[in-house]
Amino acid sequence: MRLGILGLCMSLLCVNTLRGQTSLKERIGVAMEQFLADQKVKYATTALSVLDAQTGAELYQYNGEVGLAPASTLKVLTAATAYTLLGRDYTYTTELLYDGEIRGDTLYGNLIIKGTGDPSLGSWRFKETKTDVVFDHWIDALKSKGIRYVQGKIIGDADVFDTQAVPGGWTWEDMGNYYGAGASGLTWHENQYDLVMTPGKTKGDPVHIERTEPAMENLYLVNELKTGSPTSGDQVYIYAAPYGNTAFVRGTAPANHADFTVSGSIPDPAMAIVLAFESALAKKGIRTKETGTTTRLLRAEGTGSGYTQPVLLSAYKSPRFEQLSHWFLKKSINLYGEHFLKTIALQAGEPADTYRGLKKELALWEDKGIAKEAMHIVDGSGLSPGNRITTQALATVLLHARKEAWFGSFLENLPVIHNIRMKSGHIGGVAAYSGYTKDAAGNPLVFSFIVNNYSGSLTTLTPSIFKLLDSLRN
Repeated sequence: MRLGILGLCMSLLCVNTLRGQTSLKERIGVAMEQFLADQKVKYATTALSVLDAQTGAELYQYNGEVGLAPASTLKVLTAATAYTLLGRDYTYTTELLYDGEIRGDTLYGNLIIKGTGDPSLGSWRFKETKTDVVFDHWIDALKSKGIRYVQGKIIGDADVFDTQAVPGGWTWEDMGNYYGAGASGLTWHENQYDLVMTPGKTKGDPVHIERTEPAMENLYLVNELKTGSPTSGDQVYIYAAPYGNTAFVRGTAPANHADFTVSGSIPDPAMAIVLAFESALAKKGIRTKETGTTTRLLRAEGTGSGYTQPVLLSAYKSPRFEQLSHWFLKKSINLYGEHFLKTIALQAGEPADTYRGLKKELALWEDKGIAKEAMHIVDGSGLSPGNRITTQALATVLLHARKEAWFGSFLENLPVIHNIRMKSGHIGGVAAYSGYTKDAAGNPLVFSFIVNNYSGSLTTLTPSIFKLLDSLRN
């Protein structure tokens, strides 16, 4: 039977319409099949959850209820929790105090730096948090009182947080490096220092350590480094324990790279800021009689906190939480997340430790309908290989965030990767992405993707991941 012109047009329109109506679920399913056919994920576990961002309806799920290591995509959970429980305008206050009395130009007592868990004090990321700005602020406070001599010492008080700086489950290989810096009640310079070195000209040559920036006066470096090939890249690892004074530097640095720099974690941040402030005071002609210390060390000596009835000299406020969250999400600074968890516990009137912060976090999301069994979390940053969470849980967190007054700030703080607003996560054998996108018709979606135990390099796997994520919007 021959079709007329009108019938032919209607038939073609029907075919094209059917093609256009290929469901999102079907398109993602095809893309998932292609991804799973990649030999690099033959022995991996992959999960993907996609939700309608307006209704919450499940649009696609593959292993969405399987708990996997999320790496840094766990930061969306921590950030959303902190936005909810602390608020976008939350700030930390670090106090400079003194005890004893001031007579003439002399303080007959101690200076105390008392922290409340600010992760940004001394950070280079904000104009107001930089070392010189903070120290000048405190020195001006001393000068306003006419103080030129301190007959006591400087005491760093980090007691607001517990003494377990790093969460259980972090590895020895991570803890001495900048990304494994522990959370202190008196954090300084993001608890990070740079290690500047000069590798040799030939593979196998010794590597000379030039200096640390800032100076780490109370840290002894055991140099076991060797020179690698010119193209070997950064293979330097620093092994150090919290509160220790010895760090072992192992691995290789590439040949012919002058001033090659890696970053380590400050083992005792409260002591580090005390020593740095002593040096800053000396440069301004303000002398302290006794060697500085911390409340932790004083308690170990059996002398208590070391000060009584302190008087406030200066109160320093941090940037707002949403500004701190910018760096936490955009630059994936692990330290910030560990501070946020402890602060959540502190603001709830409980001891400021990771365990109690996690309890508050998990209770919040269980109240919002996420099964507690879907979240086995041990830290706030995702650095621990022991973390497990489902993609369905992470997608649900993102869904709830859209309903909050702080959502605009949260969304803006998420990175844009492959033209998608999403947080990435990568640790050994883990690649993950969680965020927001739109389908081909412009409908908003939330999604979470995780793959564990892939083979080969992340660089070669990433195009396959992005092709799968493209199926959500094409």
